Amino acid sequence: MKTLTRIMSFILTLLAFTACQTRSGSPFEKPSLEAFSQNDKYLIGVIQPENLSGRGEINDRLGSYNAQFIPFLVENGRFRVVEKDRIDRIMEEHQFNLSGLVDPESIREIGGILGVDALCFIELNRVQLTHDKLNGLIAWVNSQTVETDITARIVDIQTGELLASGHGTSVLGRKQWIAFGVFKAGTIIEDTALMDEGIFDGLKALAYDLSEHAPKK
Repeated sequence: MKTLTRIMSFILTLLAFTACQTRSGSPFEKPSLEAFSQNDKYLIGVIQPENLSGRGEINDRLGSYNAQFIPFLVENGRFRVVEKDRIDRIMEEHQFNLSGLVDPESIREIGGILGVDALCFIELNRVQLTHDKLNGLIAWVNSQTVETDITARIVDIQTGELLASGHGTSVLGRKQWIAFGVFKAGTIIEDTALMDEGIFDGLKALAYDLSEHAPKK
């Protein structure tokens, strides 16, 4: 009886210790960049991301990803960015097909209507969600991880020149420790919430990479 009590006490202590270690991965953090003067900043329009990941369930979230990306880009101080609502309104009014904005003529047309110097195209290349379970004698660990890979390019509307390109990746997750099927530490969250978290983190890394390679006007 004493042995069982000691084992349970040890497990409870271990769970309490690990409760604060329920997240895996490191959210993106970088030093601040030196901002450009207003006259040196290109004015850009950010087109809604294209989902190439094969995960159709995030298609209705693309607008929110765009809304999150724009402040990330602006806060680095090297681009001026048109508001998302204005872009959405103009795209709808002129019935532009996002997939058709790859040819120079379309880029010049939408860029001219928006009054911008360049357009930013984002591609969600990879959003991979995995679940794992590590079993022990009397306890186990459930984990979920999302890996994201996102790229973008900024194109001059007049010349079609590539002004900047960027790449953002992220690996984030959650862990939950369970003993005897009763004692728990940590929480597994909804898959969609974790995917959002990973994509937002990848977008933050992408915005930084684009800004780091931003040209002056």
